[in-house]
Amino acid sequence: MARTRYQYGELVVRRGKAHDSFLGRWTEDVRLRSGSIVRRKRSKVLGIIGQITDKQAKRKLETILARVNDPGYLPESQITFQALAQEWGDQAFPEMKLSTVVNMRGHLTNHLLPFFGTRQVREITTRDVDAFLSKLTVKSRKTKKNIFGTLKLILKQGRAWGNVKENVWESAKKIGKVGDQRVRAFTDTEVENILSKSTGAKRLFYWLAAETGMRVGELIGLRVCDVDPFRKLVCVRQSVWRGKVVSTKTENSVRDIPIPVQIVDALRAHIGGRQLGFVFATKNGTPWNSDMLLKRHLHGKLKVLDGNLKTFRHTFATRQLHAKVSVSVVSKLLGHADTSTTMNIYAHVLAEHLEKFTEDRAQVLGLSGTYRALETMGVAEKQQVA
Repeated sequence: MARTRYQYGELVVRRGKAHDSFLGRWTEDVRLRSGSIVRRKRSKVLGIIGQITDKQAKRKLETILARVNDPGYLPESQITFQALAQEWGDQAFPEMKLSTVVNMRGHLTNHLLPFFGTRQVREITTRDVDAFLSKLTVKSRKTKKNIFGTLKLILKQGRAWGNVKENVWESAKKIGKVGDQRVRAFTDTEVENILSKSTGAKRLFYWLAAETGMRVGELIGLRVCDVDPFRKLVCVRQSVWRGKVVSTKTENSVRDIPIPVQIVDALRAHIGGRQLGFVFATKNGTPWNSDMLLKRHLHGKLKVLDGNLKTFRHTFATRQLHAKVSVSVVSKLLGHADTSTTMNIYAHVLAEHLEKFTEDRAQVLGLSGTYRALETMGVAEKQQVA
């Protein structure tokens, strides 16, 4: 459909029982969900006769027409957020991991659709996005960022399809930190207590988790063939999510992690003569259920309530950084997509190192009490001048 020519609109008087009013009329192109464009007649009450003049009403109509007459004008969409999210999901979800799809569907069902569902996408503003973020009741900052990430993906695709008229998400307020965001890591004593109270395969699982920093799904998905006792390595090649074998979280998650000889011996004893299957398997040969391990053993039997299975991963990373292993090496061992992820998660550990480095440097250079010494020198110089 050809773009409508420059419009001047039409100003008419609408008669009413209580009062008469000025009514502005114009035409506007609208993009349907199918992608086709149709021309619609629009009208809006501009004011009550007697309260505004004819000229004031015309100025209001000109303001409305300025958007339609703009050379960069694009037809607006009448699609709702729910319809846009459905169309986006139909195209995006088949390309995503199952775990990601489940999480994003949860974001939509529990948070995004109740707030934006029936809203026209073209009417969503940055203020609406800010209002949504302020009303989110989730405690975790990471979860809040993930929900906002899902919203951005949908709106960005809507922008590419011509449904969203501007990047309303770009100016949205930043998701601030809530309280102390330091990750929890077990102390050496806590790890020793957990291992001393555990036996058999569970003890080996916790030990391997603390010594490799592997994700829970990677540990559950570890196969016998992924253990290389001769090179003293465990090879991360897959993961398990809700009992199903899936690919690793990122491409960088495919990695080889060195293990101490003591764990090599323990793994050999645990695996025995097996050549196939999971390292940590049930009697039926299926992978362990991490939720049951956490609930029944770590939280239930051992009563370790201030921590979970992921805490072992944080413990490994914290230990490595305290041992002055470079961030790039720790990031590679953890399988992070890039070092910025490692630095963001363990910023508090790096800050502690910086403070310790500053103190050590001051001691080496003999700068303890530097500012006090400089102050004293200044007084002495003044006395000499006097």
